[in-house]
Amino acid sequence: RNQKVSAGTIKKELVTLRRVWRWGRKRGKLSSELPEIRDVQLPKSEERPPFQTYDEIAEQIEQGNLKKDEQRELWDCLYLKTTEIEDLLQHVRERARHTYLYPMFVAAAHTGARRSELMRSQLADVRDDMLIIREKKRRRGQVSTRRVPMSRLLKDSLHDWRSEHPGGPHTFAIVDSFGARRQTAARSLTRNEAHNHFQQILVDSRWKVLSGWHCLRHSFLSNLASHAVDQRLIDEFVGHTTEDMRRRYRHLFPDVKQAAISSVFG
Repeated sequence: RNQKVSAGTIKKELVTLRRVWRWGRKRGKLSSELPEIRDVQLPKSEERPPFQTYDEIAEQIEQGNLKKDEQRELWDCLYLKTTEIEDLLQHVRERARHTYLYPMFVAAAHTGARRSELMRSQLADVRDDMLIIREKKRRRGQVSTRRVPMSRLLKDSLHDWRSEHPGGPHTFAIVDSFGARRQTAARSLTRNEAHNHFQQILVDSRWKVLSGWHCLRHSFLSNLASHAVDQRLIDEFVGHTTEDMRRRYRHLFPDVKQAAISSVFG
């Protein structure tokens, strides 16, 4: 992709190499120990930009004469304000060629669920006022769940979707059609299908700069932060926030920060 390999990627690959080497040693496939790699000098990594609004990013691109990869990096930090989320969802509702897309967009925007979590979701996870999200990242080696209260729009969209649901256990299901008559049973989406359908429905709109479903997670998290929602609740809703992630949206608390300075210095 004509980009430098980041320090984070190199570190992950070294960890993978160490695990594979140990696996080989235990099974007698390797006779020697892994050469010491702890002293490998990794390049310094740059802190990712904070989450920013559409207008903030557009202004930087207009004034900065940035290259395409630099622009893409900024758009990857995009978060949509609540009014922009409403506009985006309306666009999807009007243009969606696949009936599962609108409720899936609403679920992503109003719960912060990852694409993979939406793909794993089952109808049994939809409760009266709560959506149960099946996780894989929070606890290593263990499948866990978290519960996120549903907004009125999410409840309504999932209720309407049930009347058109093609069957099967998955919340967001699709049916393969071959010709005019032949159909198979409903199934869950593949990773590529979810990504491609996301891109296709936004391609001719101002939202085409969204790189994928994760932007809706950023937006959910950032809007909670900007409304001064307790950090413990944010962590519970999204299931996983690192200190690095919190730093990226902490600038969304201008009133809180100003009050802290004023309380000391006036």
